Amino acid sequence: MRTDLPWCKPDYVVPEIYQQLYKQFNPVKFDARQWMQYAKDAGMKYIVFVSKHHDGFVEWDSRLTDYKITNSPFGRDVLRELSDAAKEANMPLGVYFSPGDWHDKDCRTATNDAFVKRMHGYLTELLTNYDIKLLWFDYDGFPNPSFPEETATLVRKLKPGIILSNRLEPLHPDESHGRIGKWGDYATPENRVGSYCDAVPWETCATLGKGWSWRSNDKPHNLRFALRTLIGCAGGDGNLLLNVGPNALGEFQADFVDRLHEIGAWMKTNGESIYGTRGGPFTPTNNYASTQRKCNIHSCFHFQR
Repeated sequence: MRTDLPWCKPDYVVPEIYQQLYKQFNPVKFDARQWMQYAKDAGMKYIVFVSKHHDGFVEWDSRLTDYKITNSPFGRDVLRELSDAAKEANMPLGVYFSPGDWHDKDCRTATNDAFVKRMHGYLTELLTNYDIKLLWFDYDGFPNPSFPEETATLVRKLKPGIILSNRLEPLHPDESHGRIGKWGDYATPENRVGSYCDAVPWETCATLGKGWSWRSNDKPHNLRFALRTLIGCAGGDGNLLLNVGPNALGEFQADFVDRLHEIGAWMKTNGESIYGTRGGPFTPTNNYASTQRKCNIHSCFHFQR
């Protein structure tokens, strides 16, 4: 959707074609209850679903755009089904939301005010019509079109107590680890374990494979890598948000599901050393991480090379 950013790859699909692909999108094997079960089986305590990425495609039945999931052959409100399934499973639901929008012709133009009004309308729909506990804002590049103060104020008015990531505005080259800024609640180091920090809440977002979305040739990282990431986050006084991308049919690749089950099996035995703990008292290294509860050392992990 943009060809001016170094991390965009327009040679894959040109924007004119990409914008029409939703007319073929039909994830007929999507099962919201199954997704919740996968999360529970892996030991996860909440999920975050991508409701709108930078490309502007909306995964709920919005009244503000035609570029949405309910206008695809699938025709169903994916977010509605996830919201209902999450409530049924007692699994708190968060949504990733990119305020920037590469499909919206008003975004970053002289009529950016019209874009912001529409974007705020999206957020009003999300926070009014769905049971959302967390908003994972992302930053899509310069200049920032989202009016962070107005946006954060609206969100907190609509949903008092909601948790916000720190990416309404850019703060630091390392994805703002250790700095949450004025509008966020926690920092978000990406695809790496954040260094030890108990001054502010933080959470590493990391993908279980090589890409955030599904890729036909992707394989999950091995269990050792996944556990080192999890343990490193806990030992550094942070959380882990682990990404798995569903394929075009709406299902997860079997070997990724197997890895999630393996993580869950480890958590059933060792979860007491992760859940409800704080990092430390020892600063994590490449070989060790420790966690504690109520000022007592709870567990110390030694990483085998």
